[in-house]
Amino acid sequence: MQKYTYMIIDDEPLAREVIRHHAQNIEWLECVGEFGAAAPALTSIQSGGCDMVFLDITMPKINGLEFIKSLAHPPLFIFTTAYREYAVEAFELSAVDYLVKPFSFDRFLQAAMKAYQLLQARTPVSPRREKEFILIKSDTRFINVEIDSIVYIEAYREYVKIHTTDSTILSLTSMKNIADMLPAEMFFRIHRSYLISIQYLDMIQGYEAIVAGTTLPVSRDTRDELIEFLQKR
Repeated sequence: MQKYTYMIIDDEPLAREVIRHHAQNIEWLECVGEFGAAAPALTSIQSGGCDMVFLDITMPKINGLEFIKSLAHPPLFIFTTAYREYAVEAFELSAVDYLVKPFSFDRFLQAAMKAYQLLQARTPVSPRREKEFILIKSDTRFINVEIDSIVYIEAYREYVKIHTTDSTILSLTSMKNIADMLPAEMFFRIHRSYLISIQYLDMIQGYEAIVAGTTLPVSRDTRDELIEFLQKR
């Protein structure tokens, strides 16, 4: 799995520690710098020193928003802040995501995966596609799941069950969080409780989909969308 580099810019030591701790649980992230203010990070970023930045907004001298505006070619950036009111301006600056403190590992992972997918899209496609993974928290473990191995995902109370070609993984997260980690061209939500991998879809029969031999329900308002989606592939 290709590694990408990141920096942390936050004037609060505890906030930097939380980000560092979360990032250490994502194997493709590699830290190349931590800064307590924006200005000291400028030289490193301008020299192309990292792929993404986790950036606070309210900091001494220059805030995170003004710092991004000052960069001619900013890296991908994810704001991490205690204040919700800057979100609109942050996304107008093309922020990858906006994390409101305190945030969970799952929320951090969701933001990191958005950046990962953007970075992957920038990477020239090689003749042989590199395997891609998502990191899933299951109980106290973090499991690297190959995207191509995922057959379908099932909502299960406050959990999701990730059914792969060789196992089932239970994770305390939402269907939306998982869907946001996966490539939209490969997966389709056929029902409020089911998200399927198109490569394992055998057939559609009425309001049912046969996925790798398993019969799953297709909701009435998504059946036509599913057929249209398949026709465009």
